[in-house]
Amino acid sequence: MAITNDIDLENKSFSENAPEEETAEKEGKKKKKNKRGKGVETMFRITAANNMRLSKIADDKAHFLLTVNSIIISALVSLVLRNIEHQPQYIIPSIIFLFTSLITFILAILATMPIITHGLFRKQDVKTKKADLLFFGNYHNMSLKDYEWGMSEMIKDPDFLYQSMIRDNYHLGLVLDKKYKRLRLAFGFFMFGFVISVTLFLLADLIW
Repeated sequence: MAITNDIDLENKSFSENAPEEETAEKEGKKKKKNKRGKGVETMFRITAANNMRLSKIADDKAHFLLTVNSIIISALVSLVLRNIEHQPQYIIPSIIFLFTSLITFILAILATMPIITHGLFRKQDVKTKKADLLFFGNYHNMSLKDYEWGMSEMIKDPDFLYQSMIRDNYHLGLVLDKKYKRLRLAFGFFMFGFVISVTLFLLADLIW
């Protein structure tokens, strides 16, 4: 009889502790899930901030090229080309330098030129989670009612929301890739053209 009572007491003690252990386990899982969610949000926030910073750096570099080459073009046209008949030895170097500055100028403009898409998405794209509602170029031609509906659908579905954020970061990366490739080409073209032009100016002085 005593043994039975001891078993009953142990079972009662176990049954009383079980809910507490389950509650602690659920709270631990919840904290872990919240921590992972905050980590994901932090990752997206840092990635977006880095992309914006890189975009600004690219725009600043392009602005530098635009400023420098606009000054060079103005100086060549106003000082050299107007007096070229008195200094014919500078014709070829001036033309090469002007050509270099014009091409660099165009490449710098292309690097900063905004890319605008069609600005429309279909309801089917939202239902299949293919629409990117975080980039203005994908919805600027939509009505407010359709855009609100699409955003509401996205907010209700965490997977759709995260997919949209991933897709938005990816597209920002593609834009940055185009910017930096054009900038690299512009700087490379300007560097070689500048060296060749200055060398030809010096040779023209020495030979003439």
